[in-house]
Amino acid sequence: MIAAAFPDGRGTVDRGERAELLKLAQRVLGPVRALLNHFGAPMLTVAKGRTHVHVAPWARSMVVEAEVSDAWAARHGLVRELDEVRFYGGGVCALLASRWPVNAAPPMIGVVTDGIGMAVSGGHPSALTSEWLIDHIAGRARIDMLLPLGESASLMFQTIANDDRLH
Repeated sequence: MIAAAFPDGRGTVDRGERAELLKLAQRVLGPVRALLNHFGAPMLTVAKGRTHVHVAPWARSMVVEAEVSDAWAARHGLVRELDEVRFYGGGVCALLASRWPVNAAPPMIGVVTDGIGMAVSGGHPSALTSEWLIDHIAGRARIDMLLPLGESASLMFQTIANDDRLH
């Protein structure tokens, strides 16, 4: 399922843009899986700011960790993977950013991926803050699937949603 519009009704996706968004989203999944496997992380955020594409894995506690650096990627032989995640993931974020009026776009737009699917949130677009998941579980923002998340990520979201401490 491809998100047709953000939950607040901003923007629409025409057929050509939808195809490009899907193509970019699918291209980023392979290199994302390599990074997730190396970190042992359940999810990864790719977020594009005005000048930089940020890549940050999530800890098993479902908190976004520190950004992956070029030096780290070089030490672990994952430079190509990080570059591809930045390039294709940044392309996804740039297409999503085009759905806002030029002067109203948020300073950072991100996606969350488990290496199988990809999600975005118009109500909480950066996807890099520690509150991102809590805001979605609490119903303060809605997740739109660009590509359906895998079973493990879906189960994690459901488990967290059923945690009474968050409501």
